[in-house]
Formats: sequence, C-alpha cells, structure tokens
Amino acid sequence: EGVSRGAAWISDTMLVVAMSPNSGLGTGIVPEDGIRDRVEWDSVTSAAAPAAWPTQIWGTTDVLFARSAEDDLGETDVALFSLETGRSRTLINSAISPRYAPPGYLLFARGAALHAVAYDAGTHETRGSEWEVLSGVAASGLGVSHYAVGAGTLAYVAGDMIPSDFKLVWIDRAGELVGTLHEGRRYGKPRISPDGRRVAVTVHEGPNSDVWVLDLTRNTLQPQTRHPGEDDGAVWAPDGSALALMSEVGEDRGELGPALAWIPELGGRTEQLVFTPEFGAWEFPTSWSPDGRSIIVATRRKGTSAGADIALFPLDGTGELVSLVETPADEDGARVSPDGAWLAYVSDASGRKEIWIRPFPGPGTAVQVSTNGGIEPVWSPDARELFYRSGLDMMAVDVAPGAELVLSPPRRLFTKRFEHTLMGGGQANFDISIDGQRFLMVRRKRVAVDSPGRG
Repeated sequence: EGVSRGAAWISDTMLVVAMSPNSGLGTGIVPEDGIRDRVEWDSVTSAAAPAAWPTQIWGTTDVLFARSAEDDLGETDVALFSLETGRSRTLINSAISPRYAPPGYLLFARGAALHAVAYDAGTHETRGSEWEVLSGVAASGLGVSHYAVGAGTLAYVAGDMIPSDFKLVWIDRAGELVGTLHEGRRYGKPRISPDGRRVAVTVHEGPNSDVWVLDLTRNTLQPQTRHPGEDDGAVWAPDGSALALMSEVGEDRGELGPALAWIPELGGRTEQLVFTPEFGAWEFPTSWSPDGRSIIVATRRKGTSAGADIALFPLDGTGELVSLVETPADEDGARVSPDGAWLAYVSDASGRKEIWIRPFPGPGTAVQVSTNGGIEPVWSPDARELFYRSGLDMMAVDVAPGAELVLSPPRRLFTKRFEHTLMGGGQANFDISIDGQRFLMVRRKRVAVDSPGRG
C-alpha cells in the first residue's frame, strides 16, 4: 500500500520493492495465485536513508537502487544491496536511476545526462573512470531518468525536464502570459489563499516533496514541511489560517501509507489528523468545505482493488470518514463550490475521465458536465463558473445561481501546454485568481510548440 518508488523481480516469485518515499527496500514472496494482499513483506534496508527504483543486476541476487542521504533527501546516490549478505553499500555519488548493462557496465543519470562506468559483478566494484554516454534524457522530480537498457539496446525519452525546469505563471482568460510568479523549482498543485496574498504549492526535490508557501506581497517562498517522504497537495482553510495536506509524517504509519495531516499555524509543526483503518491506503485532501467544518479527501479502502472514492472528514474530533461518492469506478479531484451547494469531481464511470457535479453534501443526482473528457475541476470564486482541463484545452461551464443545477454547454477558453497533475488525488495543477480573471499555471521554462502533438 502507499506510494511505491518502484519494484524489481529477483525470481519468478520474489519482488524487491521500495515501499514508500520514506522507507528502505522490502522483499516479498508472491504466492502462486498472484493475490497481492497475501504477499508478506520484510524490510531489508534501513528507512533512515529512503530507497527508490530498485533494479536487478542480471544473473545475480544483487539489486541496484537510488538511496537518499540521511541528512539531505534531495541528494541521491546509487547503492547496491545484496540479498545474499543482507548488506548495502554506495557505489556512485550524486546519481539517480541505475541500470546494469551486460557484459559489465553500470548506467546512471545526473540531471539530463546519462553516464556509464565499468563494473565487476564478482567483486561488486566499479572500475576506471565514469564517462557521459549521451545528454538530453528526460528526468523528473521523482528521481527518475526515463531510459531502459536491453540486450545491446538503449531506449530513452528525449528531453531536458529536470527538477528546476518549471515556473509558476499567470495566464489570462485568452491563454496569454501576463506574469511570472516564481521559477527555478519543480512546482505542483498550486492553491491560492482565500485572501489572494499567498500560494501553497508542492515543491519536489529529488525523491522528496514538501509543501511551501509563496508570499505574493513579499515575493518569498518558504517551506512549511521538511519531512522524509512526501508532503503534498495542500488546501487552505476558508479563513486562510491553516493548511490540510497529504503527509507521511509519523513513524507509526506503517504499511497504511500517506495520511491526512494539517498545519494549524504556518511555519509550525505538521500534525496528523487521521489514520483510518476502514480505508487505510491513503487520504488525499482535495477541498475544504466553505463552512470550515470538514475536509474532502480522495481515498481507497484498505485491502481492496476498488478505485479511489470521495469521502468527507469532519473536524469534530470523531476521526471517522463519511463516504460521499463510492462506486467501483475511480472518483477523485473533488472540489466544493464556494457557496457550499455543489461538489464537482472526476469519475471514469463512463470509460474515460469526465467532470461530474452533484449536490453537496448530498443526497442528489450526479450530472455529467464535460462532454469530451475532463480532469482537474476548479470553481470560480463566485461559484458561477467551473473550469476544467481536457487535454491542452482549458474549458469553462457557466453555473446559474439557485437551488437547481443549470449548466451551460462547455466552452473552450484557450489551448496551451501546461503541466498536468500526474498523481495525488486528482488535485488540480492550476488555480484561479480571486477576481476570476487569471489562471495560476505550472509551465516548463522552455515550451516550443503548444499544439496537441508536440511541445
């Protein structure tokens, strides 16, 4: 359970897995029936230096993996773990995404460049000097270089997407750039505070992510969390006094995965809100009710293969999730309208992801809003419009005030290439200004073409 950082088959039945962003490696024996819930996992490396992206050295029981430094989660080394001896050791400093290439080489990445060094599998030692194989290999802020090696063949994704290659920008309703807020880090899931003066944003550094707050009046960007593993996707309380987020803070979380947490005072200590054994896999906040009494989360029931569901966590001290939308389909990305009347969310019940609206907190009938696919719903501050994304299109739907749901047909505002959310409860990777006239978007520093096929 939780958010794994990769796995490798060691035999037909044994897996080595990086169980979560703040754990070491674990091994598991997969039963003949293949039912994952019956796999018994054993930790084999220390969680003090989190592990990621294990891969087997062919013909051996040795595993290469990326290991974060204990005192700097943004610094990652390539390490070797031996199932035979149970020991691990560092092989290459400041590197990610190791691969073994027969007859005796290790490949690894630094930024967008792929490097190699000779390796002796018998002595477990590198030999000679490292050299650069090629540049322009796409890399992500999750500590991954996008390449694979086979029998004499190297395949890779061309690009230069490194963690510092993003910026937060203001875009007007016609899709034109009107200002740059910040650049130089890998940003995600920006959320503007209710007073419009601050932005909570996830910042990825290597395999780690934390929640930062950008003060728009002083132009300062400060971290609010500094935990091993993931802190991600913060949402503001209606009065701007606190943030709810998904966090792996807490050593007693065990196999349950990321949990709902909050920062009651900015710059203060992150506190866990709930560990819910009924659901248990993870709880990812996507919205705060306008009355401040509850947080809406995307979650999964523990020990099932069911999709994500939408639940409500009341802030009344009971610690119990209340189901809002629960079906065999995936539902996430839920946002409550500012007037508290409607819940917009994403569901793939039709066979693809579409935007739906239903009364909040219910009961009531859900109505499909999008007509050609849709993700990342965001309400306008006056609740009169709902924005969402369909491919490269920014879409808008008018919502008439009143007790009945009256919607206009979807209309396209602009078509431009901006970053989408890749994981994490379906939370939007953009927000709308408090006057409803500008979009806060995440964009790569270099975008050549805004057409659907390239960019």
